Amino acid sequence: MNTITILLIAFMAAIGPLSTDIYLPGLPNIAADLGTNASGGQLSLTACFLGLAIGQIIIGPWSDGVGRRKPAILSFIGFAITSFFCSTATTLPMFLLWRFVQGLAGAGCIVLARSIASDKFSGNELTRFIALLVLISSVVPIAGPIIGGFILEKFTWPYIFMLLTVAGIIGSIGVLWQLPETLPLEKRMAGGLKTSLHNMRILWQNTSYRGYLLVQGLTAMGLFGYIGAAPFIMEEIYGFSPSEFSIFFGIGSASFAAAAQISGRISKAFGEPQILKLGIGLGGLIGCGLLLASFIQPETPYIVAALLIGLIFSCGVTLPLSFSCGMNSHVGIAGSASGLLGVMSFLAGAVASPLVGLGGSHTMWPLAILVMVVHGGAIIVMRRWALS
Repeated sequence: MNTITILLIAFMAAIGPLSTDIYLPGLPNIAADLGTNASGGQLSLTACFLGLAIGQIIIGPWSDGVGRRKPAILSFIGFAITSFFCSTATTLPMFLLWRFVQGLAGAGCIVLARSIASDKFSGNELTRFIALLVLISSVVPIAGPIIGGFILEKFTWPYIFMLLTVAGIIGSIGVLWQLPETLPLEKRMAGGLKTSLHNMRILWQNTSYRGYLLVQGLTAMGLFGYIGAAPFIMEEIYGFSPSEFSIFFGIGSASFAAAAQISGRISKAFGEPQILKLGIGLGGLIGCGLLLASFIQPETPYIVAALLIGLIFSCGVTLPLSFSCGMNSHVGIAGSASGLLGVMSFLAGAVASPLVGLGGSHTMWPLAILVMVVHGGAIIVMRRWALS
């Protein structure tokens, strides 16, 4: 596999996160232009997260039967078309519809990037290649909002989706030009979605896996609640410009990546479940701090910014470790186990995004309560299931 093909697969893995992160600095402007409030604007995240979750369940098994190349081309073309229609939406319902379908197409790119990697590599080579994809995915949340903030300094929010349209077109051309079929006919499997759902049912019956799956979903609600609330907290309450918010968001994303690296190293000495519990406890404490801040309402943004970055740091501990513990707690069907953990995360995002907007665009208490509740729930699950 040559360098261009590897970069193309990495680009496929980045499309899904890019579709959510790049437009975050403009979320308050989008809500205002579409005549809705903070909760309505955050529904656009919910719509995309639902598409990203459902799309992985559908497109992954479909590609096992028909190969990777055709679904990859259609996913990129679909992403380009839906991104264009997002840029032309003038009402909230139309914007939500196109964001959902955009999520479906983006999910195809995500799941196919992992599938192609599994087709071409195995053992240590596969581990190294997946690590590369994870690295790309951790860079996107840093670069995406910065790009979005720069666009908003010069243009309006529809231009962000025009850029995503161009990205989809480039991706489809790249697949047509450079990506060969990686799943030969003799390795294609019948059963598709039915087999995938059967495997998920088997996984749910595994007590430890079920526990870590729930921990993954609960802590992911804290992460996606932050993603939905942070633009309004920092821009509407503290007056950040889109470019200033993008820098703040980039710092938070860097803290997530740093936490993932640190926790991965120290968990070898102390055990993954123990470090996971520490991360959950930190997230709960951050939630208490945010609730206190929502009542005190500090004039300086730095206290709230530090709390939010601390929240993202805790997610950098809990999400990779709950994923790793879940993958280590089952026997066989690794693909379905990985896919279900990914689906759970995006479903959590779909639930969390509108909840943090219930109090309006000038308050942070919904996020604080959400963070406290989900981390409290994660502690209960750890005691009840994951470590039994």
